Amino acid sequence: MILYLEKLYQAVEGVLIFKHNDLLLKVIAETELIWVNTLDENGNIVLWNKGAEKISGYSKEEVVGKKDIWDLLYPDKSYRDKIFSKAIEIIKKGEIVKDFETTITRKDGSKRTIRWYSENFTNTNGKPIGSVAIGIDVTYEKLLKDKLKAKKEEFETYLNLANIMLVVIDREMKTKFVNKKVEEILGYKRDDILGKNWFDNFLPEEEKEEVKHVFRRIINGDFEELSYYENHIVTKNSEKRLIGWYSTFLMDEAGNVVATLSAGEDITAVKKETEQLKKLSFIDPLTGLNNRLFFEKELQIINTPKNYPISMVILDADNLKEINDTLGHKAGDELLISIANSLKEAVRENDIVARIGGDEFVVILPKTNEKGVKAFCRRLRNTCSDKNRVYCGVSIGYATQNLPSEDLKKILEKADRKMYEEKKRKKALKNGTLFNLITAIEKKNLDLSEDKIMIKKGDLEDDEWVKIVKYLQEYPRARLNS
Repeated sequence: MILYLEKLYQAVEGVLIFKHNDLLLKVIAETELIWVNTLDENGNIVLWNKGAEKISGYSKEEVVGKKDIWDLLYPDKSYRDKIFSKAIEIIKKGEIVKDFETTITRKDGSKRTIRWYSENFTNTNGKPIGSVAIGIDVTYEKLLKDKLKAKKEEFETYLNLANIMLVVIDREMKTKFVNKKVEEILGYKRDDILGKNWFDNFLPEEEKEEVKHVFRRIINGDFEELSYYENHIVTKNSEKRLIGWYSTFLMDEAGNVVATLSAGEDITAVKKETEQLKKLSFIDPLTGLNNRLFFEKELQIINTPKNYPISMVILDADNLKEINDTLGHKAGDELLISIANSLKEAVRENDIVARIGGDEFVVILPKTNEKGVKAFCRRLRNTCSDKNRVYCGVSIGYATQNLPSEDLKKILEKADRKMYEEKKRKKALKNGTLFNLITAIEKKNLDLSEDKIMIKKGDLEDDEWVKIVKYLQEYPRARLNS
């Protein structure tokens, strides 16, 4: 067994760059994070570490000295023969294999994808006597990649060993081991890192004490709660990188915790992308305003005494359906965008504006009483009227919360009712006016051309003409001629 451990050490030294560290040799042989097994020249299992036990579900007592484990791990014969011939080829020819993936069947019947690093070792005469294989369970890495591609809300945390930072820190917070990935990300050579206090030398000042506290908890056995942690490191060129860490502790032969072993992944870019996606999930793509999801979130946050009184405004674009039907959906979209731009101009910096439906918008006005919200609504109507190239009538309702006991949702409902009351009044006026327009047509008081409709008073009654004028003042595409 000692011979195999020595050969395992040499193989691991070549593949994973662990050098002259007995503690790490033991970690590799006994860790649950990495699968390590060795084969003799006939393919029999010689070493089967805890990682192999945990990942495969088979104990070392079930597999050491045997090679029928391959029948269990790879029940499909053609697939098994391919894998086994590869293992023999490594032993006989001295081939070094990296990033070789296989799918095993665990003892419980579930499937796992393993990425392998393997090479052979020889006796003192140079004769091949076996091989060492180091496996990483990348099943969850693949699942996370698919999830990130689909939702862009997750990031990868399980990578192959070549892309994971490995750091060992002793109880005195001195760095005892780092791999090549740490050198690559930090920009320092290993000799410039080893022996130094990891936290004092490679973390930003504002995070040092907090992360030291986390380290002390892990080193003292509080592992379950803190097995994953994120913090920044500072590179040689003073760049901050966000690292996601998976940590465990290492013990000596007496069972004393002597160090932590942490595997880290640079998640800086993924984190930024995730934050950007979260931000985009709150934006209405047509108008650039906040959407209903954002509004409902803010409705819960803004209801605090410092914001009283809080006024709510709901507005609805008039005749959007008619515009879509007669002028096309592009014109309808232009109307909505124009209303949105008017809202952006009308609100203050701390006001909240959102599009919460197809033609419905809402504004939250903190520190605004009833007088203030009325002034806002007048200003909004004027802005909306000036800005739009198509007919831009809006129906507006508002209400004000003065006391904490008043539910903001009830205030919103009150504003909504007022808005629909205004909408009904306009509809009634519109229906009456259309009747008068028909009368005008019958009396031949309309002059039609390609770019305008000319309406003449002629012998219309005064009350009929007043209603038409009032309606057309809100519909400026026609010209009046009395």
